[in-house]
Amino acid sequence: MYFIEELKIQATFDSLTGVYNKNALIKELNSEIKLTLRHGHETSIIFIDIDNFKDFNDTHGHLLGDKLLADFAGLLRQHCRKTDMIGRFGGEEFVAVALHTDKAGALGLADKMREAVSSHKFTGKDEHVCITFSAGISSMPEDGTEATEVLEKADDAMYQSKRNGKNCVTIFSPQFTAY
Repeated sequence: MYFIEELKIQATFDSLTGVYNKNALIKELNSEIKLTLRHGHETSIIFIDIDNFKDFNDTHGHLLGDKLLADFAGLLRQHCRKTDMIGRFGGEEFVAVALHTDKAGALGLADKMREAVSSHKFTGKDEHVCITFSAGISSMPEDGTEATEVLEKADDAMYQSKRNGKNCVTIFSPQFTAY
């Protein structure tokens, strides 16, 4: 019995950060989309990418890069509501699903997380290091009713944050196009 429970945990959570893995996050997001459409409320997606993560890894090494990712995920969880979902989308990309939250509420949440991260001292090789992230926001049903659709739009908005100089949050607009 223990073995089956352990497999379920491994299939659901990212082993490094302890947050949902990409597959589990998309599964949960698809369930939430059905509830959102049925009950007529909004749910927002915050697509987060750590700024200059490759430079951190090149300077401080991959082990400290892994520690940064784990600490980063912990900060995101710490500054979200218990009902929100956090997942590691891949590499240094994370997604927060803000349930029953419109874009304005998601912007407030993303800014709160961004400020917590930028003021945190992460462990570097010989020093403590400040990092930042760029984020993009989309909402359902306004920006789509499929997980891939709302994730893609939040990702497009995140890339707009990168183009705007990083360390900021951008709400999706149809005028954005990904790189």
